[in-house]
Order: sequence, then structure tokens, then C-alpha cells
Amino acid sequence: MFIIKETNNFDELLSLKEEWNRIVEKSQGSTIFQTFEWLYNYSKHFSKKNSLLILLAFSGDKLIGVAPLQKLKYNKIGIFSKKKITFLGEIFSEYNDFIVYSEYFFSVINSFIQYLSECYSDYYLDLRDIPDQSLTNTFFLKQTRYFRIELKSEVYLHIKTSRNIEDYISEYSKKTINTLKRKINKLQKMNSEFVFCNYLNENDLLKLVEFNLYRQNKKKLISFFENKNNISFVQQIVKEYNNTSFLLSSQCQINNETKSVCLCFLFNNKLYFYLSGFDFELQKYSLGMVHLHKIIEYCFNKKYDEFDFMRGSDDYKFRFHPEKRYLKRYLININNSFFVTIHFILIKLKNIFNEIIFKKNTVVF
Repeated sequence: MFIIKETNNFDELLSLKEEWNRIVEKSQGSTIFQTFEWLYNYSKHFSKKNSLLILLAFSGDKLIGVAPLQKLKYNKIGIFSKKKITFLGEIFSEYNDFIVYSEYFFSVINSFIQYLSECYSDYYLDLRDIPDQSLTNTFFLKQTRYFRIELKSEVYLHIKTSRNIEDYISEYSKKTINTLKRKINKLQKMNSEFVFCNYLNENDLLKLVEFNLYRQNKKKLISFFENKNNISFVQQIVKEYNNTSFLLSSQCQINNETKSVCLCFLFNNKLYFYLSGFDFELQKYSLGMVHLHKIIEYCFNKKYDEFDFMRGSDDYKFRFHPEKRYLKRYLININNSFFVTIHFILIKLKNIFNEIIFKKNTVVF
């Protein structure tokens, strides 16, 4: 029998930081985005007032599971007014999940869902971006107590880097290989150097912000860094992970001046490519593409299991011959409301329609 406790204040959990992260290390499917540092800072920067909903599962005095959630309300008129519970980091955290020791997983998740159905019966669950190897998928596919709809989340792209790098390069066309070699040679003649380390200093971080903003504005796109709160969040995350095994930064320096910066995270022998920026004046040398190639090459040399582009199907990613995967999204009607069920069906139909439109407009590289 487990004890479920609820808290709406992350500061109350500071003393549980080490226990929390110990579970993350042992929980199947966990990523960097479930660590205490990530979600604590995420809540400080992005959580709406009174929205935090964190459930803790205890076996005796031992913490064995965490449900990092938030409750959201949408003021809509009519029967489809929305009150839903989501994962805390669902917007800027690329992966979301429950955090539970594997041996307790199904029992604890069941206890979490039961608690929510009893205490938040006027809400429904909308849980998305769950890692494909997570036991959460198995749990929801087997449960029959509540009406459930399964949807595809966005496409995620990745490269398996535990294999031979020659086999991977052989997937490139000869034209691509020759172009890449030519660009690399030109950059070498400019005294370029690609540096990798577990630390990102403030100056290089600000360079990343500057490069990213300028390039996105040139392309008439919105940069993640348009919002100062987003910049503050990344600064804090970098501060938390600097000089740890979780952070990997890479810079391209030309004549000892930083011209390209990439911020990545490492967890469970996988590299997560998070944010990048390069000097737009060097676009003719394809600096961004060359730097990305160098990072992928680094992953092969370090024998990481995977290079993860994460969410999104941007055109440039397909130049590197990634594999696709679709994460799961689950809508759970925990109060078995008729109107919520109708709402779910409408969402499902919209999702099917969007998939059809997307397939018609997909460009194959």
C-alpha cells in the first residue's frame, strides 16, 4: 500500500532533490527533462499561478515515485469548457513522463490515477510526449477503467550512433559528401576549431542567443529567445548543469573568436541537441551544417547510443538521414463524463484530418 501526497509548492521538495534524481536514474525511459533541476526551474519560469500539482508516492518513508503535473483551466463557453491536467513541462520539455522506480511502476501509476479521479474528478488528463520506451505506454494501453484516446505527438528525429560511422556516412550521396568536405576545408583554412566541453560560459551563451535571434529574424521566424523569460530559464539550466556530465556544449572558434555555439544535454548515453546559433555572415560556408556534422561525428566517436534532434521535422534535419519516431499522447477521461468523451472524439477526428493534410504536404529528401 502506497501513501500519495500532494504538493503545490516546488520549494517544499528541495530536501527530496537527491531522492528524486535517484529515481530518475532508475526509471525506465527517463530523460534529462525529468531531473529535479530541470522541472524545478521550469516551474519557476513557466508555471501559471496555482497550477502546480505534484504527487509523491511513498512506501513507508521511502520516496518511490513522482507525478510532475499541472492543472490548467480554459475559460470557454458551453459544454466543452476545458479543465485538464498535463505534465508540468509539456511545452519546452521535449519528453515528459512519470518518475517511478521500475519495480513499483504499474502499482504507483494506478495509485496516481486513482487519486486524481477522486480529488480532481472535474478534470481530464492530457499527457503527451511520453518516451517510446516508457512503461507509461504499456500501462495506458492495458487500462480499461477509464475512456482513453491515444494520439500521435509530433515527429521526433534521431540517429543511432552506436554503429559504425562508415556505415552511417555511406547513406549520404556522393554529392553531399563532397560538398561537406569542401566546406570543412574552407573553414579549416580560416583557422577554425571545434571545441567540446561540459561547460558553457556566459559570454558564449549570450553569443548563442544573439546568433539564434538574428538568424530566425532574418528568416522571418520566431526565435525561442524572443522572450526574456526563456533566456533566463536557459541561463539557469546552464548554471545548474555546468561542469556536470549532463551538459555538453560545443563551439566553433575562428581565430579564437566564437562563431557558432551548440547547447546539448547528455543522459543515459544519449545526446539531446537542444539549441544552437551561428554567425549568419558565415552562412555561405554552411557553418551550422558543418558544426552539426561535427557533433554527430563526436557522438559516434564517443559511442553514444543516439543523437536526438528531438521534436520537429525541420528540413535541415533530413540532410543527416535521421530515423523517425512518434511519441504518444493520451487523453484520459478520469470522471467518465459523456461530454468529455465527445470532446475527445472531436480531438481524435481533428488529429486524423491533420495527419492526412501533413502527408499531402510532406517533402521527401
